[in-house]
Amino acid sequence: MARNEDTVAIAEAWNHGFGFIKTSIVKTAVELEIPDILQNHGTPISLPDLSSAVGCPTDRLHRVMRFLAHHGIFKRTGEGGPVCYAQTPISRSLTRDKLGPFVLLQGAVCVPNGCITAETLRTAKRPGVELSGSDGLYEDPVFYTKVFREAMASHARLTTTAVIENYREGFDGVRSLVDVGGSQGMALGMLVKAFPRIRGICLDLPEVVARASPLEGVEFVAGSMFESVPKADVVMLMCQ
Repeated sequence: MARNEDTVAIAEAWNHGFGFIKTSIVKTAVELEIPDILQNHGTPISLPDLSSAVGCPTDRLHRVMRFLAHHGIFKRTGEGGPVCYAQTPISRSLTRDKLGPFVLLQGAVCVPNGCITAETLRTAKRPGVELSGSDGLYEDPVFYTKVFREAMASHARLTTTAVIENYREGFDGVRSLVDVGGSQGMALGMLVKAFPRIRGICLDLPEVVARASPLEGVEFVAGSMFESVPKADVVMLMCQ
């Protein structure tokens, strides 16, 4: 029994050591827009046609697709005939209008970010803030880019949709709601549209609020949650 437990433990340790490989290849597939291509195609697509669509040599793409099919990201079809690939529930969630942008963010980070690191634990600094410059996270040129904004928007869209569909009773009696770090106000705008009686307040840094477009029922407030938060019936803080 002990030997079997040791074997399982070693296998799990290997999984941690090589875990980045799967993530990096999924990110590559999203970059090539393979989930979107398969979704738009509607039916299983042959490897040569997919190769032509993404502009990659067939032999290289074959290795990537074989790996992703093995892990259930895509489905391989055409046994005994031409190899084709089709969507799966997972790949349908990786299109650009869903979680694709969020996956791209995970590979876009090449400097200290919002994740816990040995450095942040040793220094007790807030990850992604002090390490990215005195002006805070949004001044970091890596973070506050199109990739970051689209990733957060995809996360907010899916999460807020789930909340509206499954927890409507949670907003009974709520007349005002402040979204702390609400960025462009996507999540708050969706909530205000679903519950028109709610007055929405979107709190974010001045440089973020300055870029925000007007939203009906939403008031944008420039500030920092570490200094003060506008008064409201409910305070919302959506985490990555």
